Amino acid sequence: MLVVTAICLLALIADTGKKPGLTGWLVEGAFLLGALRAIRLLWLFGMLRARNTIMSWPS
Repeated sequence: MLVVTAICLLALIADTGKKPGLTGWLVEGAFLLGALRAIRLLWLFGMLRARNTIMSWPS
């Protein structure tokens, strides 16, 4: 998330025109990267929870 935050902050600093141009593309890329990382973390925690459930079943 630090990378996404840094890209957004740099885009805010660099944005001086009325049209977004390259800065807009960088922000959209950062948002996409953040969303993909969030989905990956949700999947990972779901896998850990499923494994923990299976391991706690009585034999």
